[in-house]
Amino acid sequence: MGHTLLLYDGECHFCRWGIHVLARLDRRGALGFCPFGHPVAEQHLSQLASDERYSSFHAVVGGRLFSAADAARRALEVLPLGRLAVLLGVHRLYPLIAANRAVLGRLVPSRGLLDTCTDVPEGVGA
Repeated sequence: MGHTLLLYDGECHFCRWGIHVLARLDRRGALGFCPFGHPVAEQHLSQLASDERYSSFHAVVGGRLFSAADAARRALEVLPLGRLAVLLGVHRLYPLIAANRAVLGRLVPSRGLLDTCTDVPEGVGA
């Protein structure tokens, strides 16, 4: 089973809520969660231009980095009924959601930071 690591904005109220929803739906444990600022997240994000790093959430699958709607697609694909959601184009809603995340964040319950990212990348030490 492949592992999909989601990198997200832990300061964003809506993003934290969304990550908790994905975690609840992930019955097979295929998703990992790593907030921006964590050494592992920052190592993956260093592949991107600075203006792209924090403009959306990202998914790391097999060492490859996917962003925005492509990341949403990768996250959905590992969830129950997720392939159907992808066929219906649910991941294409991501730009609309991301553009309105501050407003949406006021409409959802507060959630804490979710961090299952325990691996420290090579070269980053204590």
